[in-house]
Amino acid sequence: MGMAIHRAVQIDKSAPMPIYLRATGWHTATQGWTEENDGKGRHHCGLFWCMNGSGTFSIDDKAYTLESGQVLYYLPLEADHIAIHSSRCTYYWVTFDGTQAENFLKSFKYPRAPFYAKECLVS
Repeated sequence: MGMAIHRAVQIDKSAPMPIYLRATGWHTATQGWTEENDGKGRHHCGLFWCMNGSGTFSIDDKAYTLESGQVLYYLPLEADHIAIHSSRCTYYWVTFDGTQAENFLKSFKYPRAPFYAKECLVS
């Protein structure tokens, strides 16, 4: 299993912008791995982008299967629960913060269910 986190802004600092990149990262997990975030106090929003494998990604108690090439997002204060059910799954994530982060993400008019966005652009 592997994981990386890169923070553009210190977690205890606030950038003086209406929207800014908070952090990016990736995680590789195997079948049976889970993670849960209750969303309390989480005022940022973010995207999960599956590279390979699949898992159940629940956003505010709505469960979705996220597969390779699909993206799913969450908004501020929304809980998420991840359960990997393939032998191996790698997903990337990116978070945005600031007073307009939610409006920024909503402006793309992405569906609230997983959608295909092709291969995640990482090198």
